[in-house]
Amino acid sequence: MPLTALLALSTAQASIGGVAVTIQAEPHEGPADHWGDLVAAIAAADRHDIDLTILMSWSWARYTLASPLRMAQAARWITEGGHQIGFHHHDITSNNPAGICGVDEADWVRSWTRSDWASTCEPIYEADIGYGDVAELVATLQADYGVPSGPHTDANIACQGPEVDMRSFEWQDGVLFSQGNQPDGSNDPSVAGAGTLSGTGCQSYGGGDIPEIGSSWIYPGSSATQVADIIADLSDPTASPGDYISVTFHPEEYTGATRAVYDYLFRSIRSAAGGTLLMSEILVAEDPCGSFGDTGL
Repeated sequence: MPLTALLALSTAQASIGGVAVTIQAEPHEGPADHWGDLVAAIAAADRHDIDLTILMSWSWARYTLASPLRMAQAARWITEGGHQIGFHHHDITSNNPAGICGVDEADWVRSWTRSDWASTCEPIYEADIGYGDVAELVATLQADYGVPSGPHTDANIACQGPEVDMRSFEWQDGVLFSQGNQPDGSNDPSVAGAGTLSGTGCQSYGGGDIPEIGSSWIYPGSSATQVADIIADLSDPTASPGDYISVTFHPEEYTGATRAVYDYLFRSIRSAAGGTLLMSEILVAEDPCGSFGDTGL
């Protein structure tokens, strides 16, 4: 859909509880190739006062840690931009295995079992090591680059999966919040008219109750159509303050002509909803597990 055709959809005020936008820095998309795309996406979000939840895999965390210039830039994302850095991990059930276990995508066999993967994966690709990299990144930003510690600046939110059993099996201590799938599969662009409204819930991961928000993924091939759906849902008359829109894209998708689509999305969210919330802010406010009532968060 042309961007001009979206204009009329972006003028109504939002009736929902809020909007969250997430960037997932994938383990199979190299940071050396796409760091510039991430930087450009965050700069565009800043122009429209969009607070992002930036979920990094181990490879992106290590790439950031390796450069004082990148570390200083990441610190500014948090202290000046209001963004939050968290953890992203692909388990052995992912459709994108390359970069997870040191296995080339061409060599991946879908029929592999968990034991097959266990005999193939190198330890550095395990979830606990990956989360350790992201936790080290954020701890270093806090120790050396002036980033404060707090519920919306710590590395306490994650998107792990996609299989729920593996998500629970690999859940890390220190992760208080989860980004999950929509319960009806509407993160899949093949589900026509599924919509983008989401909600929060309480999940049991790693033996603990974890607040989770469902998210929709924006796919490059259908990004303009999906953006139109998001803008329409911002003013859905049937929505309530307990409904949220939580959407995700990847750095490598913020490139070429597609940048204009995302920029329009940021501008429209700013116009209709006044900006975004961090996923952790939504989950603390909604408190679906009853975790934060006495903590002062």
